[in-house]
Amino acid sequence: MPLLTVLFFACTSSNDGKSEMLSVKADLDKAGALRASEYFEEVTYVPLETSDEFLIDYARKTVVSGNSLYVMCDKSVHVFSTETGKGKNSLSKLGNGPGEYKSLTDFIVGDANGNIELLDNRGKKILVYDSFGNLVRDWNVPAMAFSIFKKNSHHYCFYNGNMKSDVSSSRVMDYDVEVQEKIKEYFPIYDNLAEYFHLMDEKVFNMTLNGLYFHVSPIDTIYKYVDDKGFVPAFHLDFMNHAAPASFYEYKYRDIMEFSEAANKNEYVYALTNFAVNGVDDVLFSCRLGKTFYWTVCLNGKPENTANAWMDDFHFTGSMPLTYHNIAYCLDDEYLYFFISAEQLMDMCEEGLKDESMQTLIKSAGVTEESNPILVKCKLKK
Repeated sequence: MPLLTVLFFACTSSNDGKSEMLSVKADLDKAGALRASEYFEEVTYVPLETSDEFLIDYARKTVVSGNSLYVMCDKSVHVFSTETGKGKNSLSKLGNGPGEYKSLTDFIVGDANGNIELLDNRGKKILVYDSFGNLVRDWNVPAMAFSIFKKNSHHYCFYNGNMKSDVSSSRVMDYDVEVQEKIKEYFPIYDNLAEYFHLMDEKVFNMTLNGLYFHVSPIDTIYKYVDDKGFVPAFHLDFMNHAAPASFYEYKYRDIMEFSEAANKNEYVYALTNFAVNGVDDVLFSCRLGKTFYWTVCLNGKPENTANAWMDDFHFTGSMPLTYHNIAYCLDDEYLYFFISAEQLMDMCEEGLKDESMQTLIKSAGVTEESNPILVKCKLKK
C-alpha cells in the first residue's frame, strides 16, 4: 500500500498581481501525535454495516451528501447513513452485459435525486443509476478519462491523465454532452512526462461551498476554477526538503516504477493521493513519502502541526499510528470524515480508555477485526 501524508493548513497569502495564491509550508521532518481536542469540538465513531451486500475491500474515494456516505471500492459504490452506519444502497454491476460497467474509475453524486454517475474508463462510458441501482442512461466519453466533474446538466470536466489522444492533448477537457463537442482544454501534456508519468490520482476534482478545486500529480499547486478565467492557482504546496527540483522530472525514466524508486531514494514528495478544500484557507491533502504516514494540520489560523499519529484525547489515553486505512476522507463545512480500521479501533481500546463508551459501541455494533472500516466524524471548531 502507498504511504501517506495528510495536511490541513491555513496558508500565507502571496499576490502575483493577477490572482491571490496561498503558500503552504509542510515540514514533514517534525512529527508527533495530533490531539483531536485542539482542532475539533467532538469526535464520533460510526461502525458501518458489514454484510454480504456491504463489504468494503479498500475505500478509494468518499463523498458525503446530506446524511449519506458514498464509498467507492474497486468494483462497487456503497451508500451508508452517516448517522447510523446502516447500508442504504450498494451498486455493484461489474461486467460486460447491459447496464454493467467494465471498470469503476470514478463517480459523482449527480443530482438531488441521489443519482450516481459512474465513469467506466475501459468502456469509455458514463453510466447513470438511480438510488435503487437501476440504469437511467449511459453515454460515450470522447476520451479515455480517469476522473470526472459535472458543472451542470450538460457540461462536464474530464481528467485525461498524461495520455495524449486524437481528441485531446491536455490533461483537463471541458465537454458539452448535448452537442458532443469539446469546449476548452487546460494543462497541456508535456512530452517528457507523457513517456513515464502514468499515475492514477484517486481524486483530482473537489467541489466545495467556495467553488471547484483541481490538483493533479506531480503539480505542486492546487487550482480553483473561476468563471471566464478557467483554473487559477489557489494553493502552492511547499514540501521544503522533500520537494523535488524541476530537473528531477526532466530525466528520461523508463517507466513510473523507475521514477518512483528514484523519488523514494531521494525522499521526494511527488504525488497527492487525495485532497479536500474547505472555505478559503483550510485545506486537506495527501501524499506519499517513504515508509511513514503524516498528518499536518492548521485550522482556523492555528500554526501547522505535523503528526504521524492520531490521538483522540476525548475517548482514549493513547495514540494510533497512521496507516493506509486512513487515506480515504472528505471534508464539508462542519465535519472531517475519515476511516479507521476495526483493528485500529480495538487496539486503541486496549491501550487505554477515558470512558466505557467505545467498549459499549464495539459490543453493541458487533465489531470484530473483520468488520468494515469505522467512520470517524470530527466536528470542526468554529
